[in-house]
Amino acid sequence: MSVNHDEEYLVALRTWINASFERAAELARGPLEPRPCPVCGSPQVGHLFNNGNLDYSRCEACDHVFMNPWFGHRPVDYSGHDKLMNQFFEIMQRYRTRPFEERQANAGRDRRISFLRRHVPDGARLLDVGCSTGDFLDLAALFYEVSGLEPNEKTWAIASRRHAVHHGYVEDLPRDQVFDVVTLNQILYGIKDPAAFIQALVPRMRSGGRLYINTPNADSWAVRLFGGRANHFEGFAAMNVFTPGSLQRLMRNAGLRLVTLETEWLDVYLPDLFEWLDNPSAFIHKRNVQRPDYIQDMKDQDGFLAKWNEPEFLHERGNYLVALFEKP
Repeated sequence: MSVNHDEEYLVALRTWINASFERAAELARGPLEPRPCPVCGSPQVGHLFNNGNLDYSRCEACDHVFMNPWFGHRPVDYSGHDKLMNQFFEIMQRYRTRPFEERQANAGRDRRISFLRRHVPDGARLLDVGCSTGDFLDLAALFYEVSGLEPNEKTWAIASRRHAVHHGYVEDLPRDQVFDVVTLNQILYGIKDPAAFIQALVPRMRSGGRLYINTPNADSWAVRLFGGRANHFEGFAAMNVFTPGSLQRLMRNAGLRLVTLETEWLDVYLPDLFEWLDNPSAFIHKRNVQRPDYIQDMKDQDGFLAKWNEPEFLHERGNYLVALFEKP
């Protein structure tokens, strides 16, 4: 059974999301600081929408979407000392982590692994940045020589039981270590300064090395429909939500060339749409378990989508960007 059809998980996550809204409301009381585009530096930005507490802008020069104004003086704490963030990691660990043997047995069907193996040869040296408890490393280790990097003390302790995982940030990596492929799985959106972050990663890639990115898409159909209430903008952690154009601009500025870019997961469900129309104040994207028959309705739509060949115009605006870039 998909974890997204697990009522206990959905209730736990919905409770956590509501707590994150309360944190966002506290942060919105300020002080907040306006900022130029963190990708291209342009001051020409326009208000896009509000997520219920915090505002987001779109850059007129590179199309990037980012929190603005923001609480730059109080960055999100991923080190393991923030009780609310730790609660999120505990929910993920409890409900989303499958037994080790089960995960490895199904590694070949994992979308991330399938994508990498089309573009990166087996045996390559792989670094997963922000590896959390090491679930992705468990899969990648079947095909690659893996290492991880994780700033959170608690999740690092779990991952390091099974893999070589550095505790800290990119600047804490040994200077002599370079990799054939670096992976960023759902972390780029929470980075305060993405330009500086990518610039720091590039020296860790060998010449010809590749950078894999999986990150929310600000140009998806779900965002166009739900705006600031789409799941990417919940709470307070989404500092930067990229479009295909702004992601490529970020990488070009760092000297990386595009190999391939696609989108995945439509994430527009009829049960969510009905809740959005019927009860918008209670709406939480993909987590409307309070709605009668919600889980069964979600199962039914997932079953239909699994058999349906999506039209190209839907596929082009999936809810997540999946991209690969190369260092010359």
